[in-house]
Amino acid sequence: MSEAVSQVGHILRNWKNSIYENLELPGGFVAYLLKHQYSEANIGLGKQCLKGADAHLVTNVESIAEELGYNLYLANLEYHLTGFPDQDEAEEVDYQYQKGGSCDENIPGMDRVTKASMTLENIVDLKGSPVIMGYRSLSVSGGNLIPKEPFQNAGPDEKEYEGYMGNGIAVQSSS
Repeated sequence: MSEAVSQVGHILRNWKNSIYENLELPGGFVAYLLKHQYSEANIGLGKQCLKGADAHLVTNVESIAEELGYNLYLANLEYHLTGFPDQDEAEEVDYQYQKGGSCDENIPGMDRVTKASMTLENIVDLKGSPVIMGYRSLSVSGGNLIPKEPFQNAGPDEKEYEGYMGNGIAVQSSS
């Protein structure tokens, strides 16, 4: 059994035995981040879309979860940051744009984050059937995640930059 399977199994058993009584779990769930990124279409196929270590982990944890009375689901995790761009980089990008360049080519780095949010999207059971919980998405906090800070040294998959808007302030967003 792999270390990841042992770790998740240990957590589920301790949770079942109320070892984590003082643990704050908003919504009463834990989200374990898999190694690969899966599209909404892939997630809709259920566990058969999983690759390598992810497939191994889910297959092994599925039997442990079933034994303990837990449900396993698959979903996409969206991590969205909004903030202000690095001013020097933003001025250069805006200058290039005014000279006829494209803002999409050189998006400045984010200097200050003003808002961060995480949500689980496209939640399905292991067969790929949508889970109807009355929500299109489910908010996630760091307390729900394993590992706790998975994006600490990761760059964004997508970036947006509004650029200089006259008297307005430039805003940047990453997902």
